[in-house]
Amino acid sequence: MSIRFLKSEKLQMSLFQEFFKKKKKKKAKAKAKAKKAKKKKQKQEQRNMRDRLTRLARAKKTQTQNKTEPCTAGGKQTGQVKGGGGKKKNVIIIDKRHERNKSETKNKISFIMNNHPTPV
Repeated sequence: MSIRFLKSEKLQMSLFQEFFKKKKKKKAKAKAKAKKAKKKKQKQEQRNMRDRLTRLARAKKTQTQNKTEPCTAGGKQTGQVKGGGGKKKNVIIIDKRHERNKSETKNKISFIMNNHPTPV
């Protein structure tokens, strides 16, 4: 009879262990799911931020488009052509710093003028 009792006790213990294992697994699964959801949310937020920034930049670009000049200035300006493909025409002046940048900016301007000879 005591043997039977021991057997049932063992069985009970194994059942408990199984139950806790399952519980642990469930917990781990839920944790992983939450982590994944959090990551997804962060990615979405980053995407939204990037989209917002691009929209702002686009709006700013359209505002300043009329004010931009061709890169023929002799000194403190560097033009940077924005946009990857197609016609290279939107030249946005990004650098109006001190005189010490003169030679560097001239080089940049000449580089851009050589590569994109028709800025608007």
